[in-house]
Amino acid sequence: MPGIDRIRRSRRRPGTLEIARAERSLVPLARGLAALAGFFDAAGFLAFGRIYLAAPVANATILGVELAGMQSFQLVGTALLSFLVGVVLTTLCAHGLAHWRRTAILSGVATAILVAFLFLEAGDIYLALVLLAAAAGGLHCILERDPQHLQEGMFPSAQMIRLGDALGSRWDSKNSGLIVDHSLFWLCFIAGGVLGTTAWLGTGQWVLAIASLGTGLFAVYVWSIERNLRAR
Repeated sequence: MPGIDRIRRSRRRPGTLEIARAERSLVPLARGLAALAGFFDAAGFLAFGRIYLAAPVANATILGVELAGMQSFQLVGTALLSFLVGVVLTTLCAHGLAHWRRTAILSGVATAILVAFLFLEAGDIYLALVLLAAAAGGLHCILERDPQHLQEGMFPSAQMIRLGDALGSRWDSKNSGLIVDHSLFWLCFIAGGVLGTTAWLGTGQWVLAIASLGTGLFAVYVWSIERNLRAR
């Protein structure tokens, strides 16, 4: 019967080849997220001054410098706390999600960036910073259940260390391919920073609207990947 055949086709589970292809697609996704993190950092640095939205380690250093110099640390302290809250909330909200976890997180991040843009346009710097830093924290949770080398994609310092390890053990044929992988992750972060700076200089605060749109497109791309991934 035609009706039953259509139902059976719609419930077809992805095959092994489709799942393997989807898992390989997580690598360019991680590189894209590294570029998005660089974009975030550049935009945050230009928008708020000496604040790295997606780099909590850099913000911790800035906080230490400002505390030692008895300077105002409200903005960088807000960014750090909001980043942490963003990670906690994203982890809690995505805890029960398995199959569509990455898509849901990216959709939430895109929405938070758009709302932050509206607050920044209205002149509310602190609320915009809170939302953007929380969104950056959520960004780091997208690949938290995936292999470690993908989780580290948004940390350029980690990629430099891994690149050094790969260069130091180049004699080992197993590590020769890692040189290219870690170099690409690091270059994606730099490329994102260049794009974020160029977009800010050209459009100003509208760079956040661009970032929201780009994150939304990432969500669509991830949705196409997760269709063929087993829930895990």
